Amino acid sequence: MKTIGIDIGTSGAKGLLVSFPDGRVLATAREEYPLHAEGNRAEQDPEDWVRAAQNILKYLGPVDAIGLDGMMHTEVCLDTGDNAILWCDGRAEAQCEEIVRKVGLDFLRSTVANRPFAGFTLPHLLWRQRLGRVLICKDYVRWKLTGEIRQEVSDAAGTLCWDVARGRWSTELLDKLGIDSDLFPKPCGSTAVVGAWNGIPIVGGAADNAAAAVGVGVVREGQAMASMGTSNVLLVCHAKPVVEPEMRVHTFTHAAPGKFYQLGCMLTGTRALDWVRKLLGVSIDHMPVAESSNGLLFAPYLVGERTPHADTSVRGMFAGLSPDHGPGHFVRAVLEGTAFALREAHELCGGMREAVRVTGGGMKSPLWRQIVADVLGVPVITVNTSEEGAAYGAAMLAAVGIGAFPSVEEACGALVRETSVARPQRSYDMEFARYKKLYPAARSLA
Repeated sequence: MKTIGIDIGTSGAKGLLVSFPDGRVLATAREEYPLHAEGNRAEQDPEDWVRAAQNILKYLGPVDAIGLDGMMHTEVCLDTGDNAILWCDGRAEAQCEEIVRKVGLDFLRSTVANRPFAGFTLPHLLWRQRLGRVLICKDYVRWKLTGEIRQEVSDAAGTLCWDVARGRWSTELLDKLGIDSDLFPKPCGSTAVVGAWNGIPIVGGAADNAAAAVGVGVVREGQAMASMGTSNVLLVCHAKPVVEPEMRVHTFTHAAPGKFYQLGCMLTGTRALDWVRKLLGVSIDHMPVAESSNGLLFAPYLVGERTPHADTSVRGMFAGLSPDHGPGHFVRAVLEGTAFALREAHELCGGMREAVRVTGGGMKSPLWRQIVADVLGVPVITVNTSEEGAAYGAAMLAAVGIGAFPSVEEACGALVRETSVARPQRSYDMEFARYKKLYPAARSLA
């Protein structure tokens, strides 16, 4: 049996051809498309996603089933002809304030389990001048491939329109804001078969973070994942919705049926390392890294921050500079600063865990993994699927959907194996205490 998993990402789509039950990756494909970004604006032509997915399917197929995942919060309003507004679009700040003013944080906590953020779907909808039927990124692609309009539940949970605990659209919230609930499609499960492309079944799929968690086997109570990509993610799986009192981390529905997760999303991850590397004029293989930052601190707010501050206007800074600091100290400070941001999310999700499984390009670095282990104070584990990303999770969901495994949990147990462990070797508690003073300082300068 073979399936294809396709990840619809910000810069392009990645496809994997995977055989089951062994879970071996047989082939990969990638298709890029443009991002239309300027200032706080971030849009894409959704037809670019469709063309990319079709090209990947033609290149990797034929197969027994297809799974899709894609960018959370990134919606298309059908029938309007407008571009999709992406998760990294920051134009809806005023609409976030409007939502809180009209319905209150207590109502949001008891229904959609999250506070508004400018990149979420609901603020986008209030900002738009016109509305049509709403579909999130990968569900739009599935509709174009199958003709079936359905909204998969893990992506529905990221719209700020989904009642997470009750598993339905929050008509009460939509009514308060004057949005017609009929604009939102009937939901479907992540492993449910929803139509077919050229006779090949396509399952509901998942939001990208949920698919990545499936791909590294984070589907059971208390398991955690850290992803270091363009942005950073800290995700913890739960058997029921767990809402942080101030909603500084998000609470969403998992792709594993009956599971939920808390998510901290930090807007700057490997982007910060790429930035400092370019400033120094060195390649990734020849970056100087000091053994310590020698007191230098980095606030990784290059494009604002989401967790825990929900502040798109704050900007990054270095603190503690002295004539003793050289290029290697700046690189080290960037590695540590992004790890400190993960720790803030980790603590809000309950702190101590047995271990954290990792994925994303940044986690290929043994040094960065060790720094994260030291900063979090827990083992950091790579698995055999750490480098495959969300597309692998989408392929697994497709395999479960057509019966290759009885459940997502059993698929993960059969396919995902630990390959390395970085155990904590030192404490960063003093440095972290200093780091937490950076946001108020950066905020005062914004």
